[in-house]
Amino acid sequence: MVLKLIYHNKFNLLNFSKFFLVLLILSININGANFFRTKEIFFFLLVFSGFIFGDYKRIKPLILMLFLYFSSFFVNLILPGSNVDIFHGVYFSLGFLYLFLLVFDNKYYRKITIEAYLFSAKTVAIFIISVWIICFLFNDIKWQIISYFNSVENDNVAFIFMIRSRKIIDWWLPGVYYSTAPCLIPALTYYLAKAIRHNSNVNKTACTILFLALVLTAARANILAAFVLVLLYIIVINYQRNKIFLSIFFTMLSSVGIIVILYFLLSDVNEGSLVVKTLHKESYLTEFNTDYFRTIIFGWGAGSSFFTTGFNEFTMLTELTLYETVRRYGIISTILILLFIWFPPIYKSISGNLKLNRIYLGCGLFIYILVASTNPFLLGSIGFCALFFFSSAINLSLMEDG
Repeated sequence: MVLKLIYHNKFNLLNFSKFFLVLLILSININGANFFRTKEIFFFLLVFSGFIFGDYKRIKPLILMLFLYFSSFFVNLILPGSNVDIFHGVYFSLGFLYLFLLVFDNKYYRKITIEAYLFSAKTVAIFIISVWIICFLFNDIKWQIISYFNSVENDNVAFIFMIRSRKIIDWWLPGVYYSTAPCLIPALTYYLAKAIRHNSNVNKTACTILFLALVLTAARANILAAFVLVLLYIIVINYQRNKIFLSIFFTMLSSVGIIVILYFLLSDVNEGSLVVKTLHKESYLTEFNTDYFRTIIFGWGAGSSFFTTGFNEFTMLTELTLYETVRRYGIISTILILLFIWFPPIYKSISGNLKLNRIYLGCGLFIYILVASTNPFLLGSIGFCALFFFSSAINLSLMEDG
């Protein structure tokens, strides 16, 4: 893709910026460990080369996020009651700079953004499926891979690769989880939305690969998201074909099925990760009860830590992103982040000339938000790259229908 971009276009600043945008998206979604700091390098080169081509009406989410972030940070530095650390507080703010990607959601970059994101997601999916097949056919190789990635694991919530067996619906499912696996959800959403307008064998193949990879991660949220997206697609297709009764039937069946699947996915209360998440949740609620004013208004600030019985130690971050966002910035700021940073593409998906495929994209974004709220993939490069992708896809659909 990158070579094609260079080969078919003249060497000018715009095309160089497209080149670096492709490399940045590939780096975010494929290079989960960020080896050689490629994300930072390509982000800087993109901004440097594409600065004059940005649409700065779309910089408002970044300004809002930085305002909420540093308001909370400085208040907690001044008022007693928070153990906020200056170095970590400033360091954590750097992840929000990836919201700057939204300024490249314009006519120059939308198509290349979508192509690069889909390519990177399919690469991750094929990687997960390939490793799953290798590991569970060759046990010795599996343990060598596990040993290697355990040696580069860096903290309690950030990992590169995880090979495990998880008990789901009363049987053990082998799973291969890569740290950027959530990028498969936007890609599956896009291909299913595309299938609503016109399906093809290529489209079906992509959907199958992405769906299978999400299931093989053995992550409950990913599995549930994959099934919900497919069931929602079936409902839309039947409605589009004027099979109203069948559509209503599938809606009712899907609702019951999702509840049943959710029950079984969460029924093993003794499963390790669920136990840890439950302990995290209880620890957050204990923290919130100590200071209602902080909980509502400005939180304890990024860079602060709290004690969680899930890890049995103090930590600055857990995978319960929604609770962590409230702890850092307060309930009011969390609501503002969702309403004015994450929800605008959803609003656009139901505006103008209503199209089922575009509405489906908005539903996919909402599903991604729910998944990312239970994992650390909402506020950071992976999450904001997904937001950038959804925004580009929805705005491109509006432009084509316009």
